[in-house]
Amino acid sequence: MTGSIGFHVSALWPQLVALYCVALLPLAAGLPPVIAIIESVYVMTGREIWKQTARFWGKLFGVVLLVWGVGSIALTILYVADTGRFTRHIQGMPGPLLILFFMPIVLAFGLLLWNGFRDWRSLGKVRHLIVTWLWVPLFGVAVLKVAVGYGLLDNPAGVDLDPGSLQLWITDLPAVLLNPAAQSRFVHLAGACYLVGATFVLSISAWYLLRDRNVRIARRSLTVSASFGLAAALSLAALGDRAGYATSSGQQMRIAAIAAEWHAQT
Repeated sequence: MTGSIGFHVSALWPQLVALYCVALLPLAAGLPPVIAIIESVYVMTGREIWKQTARFWGKLFGVVLLVWGVGSIALTILYVADTGRFTRHIQGMPGPLLILFFMPIVLAFGLLLWNGFRDWRSLGKVRHLIVTWLWVPLFGVAVLKVAVGYGLLDNPAGVDLDPGSLQLWITDLPAVLLNPAAQSRFVHLAGACYLVGATFVLSISAWYLLRDRNVRIARRSLTVSASFGLAAALSLAALGDRAGYATSSGQQMRIAAIAAEWHAQT
């Protein structure tokens, strides 16, 4: 029975991780900078319409944050339950224990930020703006976690493979975090998340404009999201090229296969 459960968890893992990385994380990481820019305009101008716009998108961000939190907890439970995970040890400590230790801390910090994010009256404009901007580095850590995991696939720096258990042991944590493949993936993933968040705001704003609803909020949201999304899209062109060079330095066989260089020597 245990083997059957382990098999099902392992079979579902790629689909769940793909859903998390493609849908939940980009929205959760991409919306905070857009909302923070809108709120920054409100703090600088003092116009009430910008505050209404920030609060409008803050409510949607709350829904996205709730779904992201549930998805993160579900992935954590599946990670701990699956005995086949290969990144189970960090500096000789079991990965599940570290996850169970850090998860309450992250959730408590997130709840603290959310409580301050929705409290406009007692914090004041400037303090509330600081709390809003704090969401950006918080989800930057979540993006970094994904980038480090995929970076190890390209360049397994700072890790050792146990031939007996076929488990990957992280022996040098700074080397893992400073892995060139992970760093290039991080900036590329962060830019992609910002583009997804801007597109999300842009599409909803366009929908409201087409139906002549919340026109004042939609116009301002459209302006901010289009400008921010354009900057993110332009940055992705350079960042994606850099990520390709980082991959080619450690994965020559993959690059040769992509280029159909079947007779090349690597």
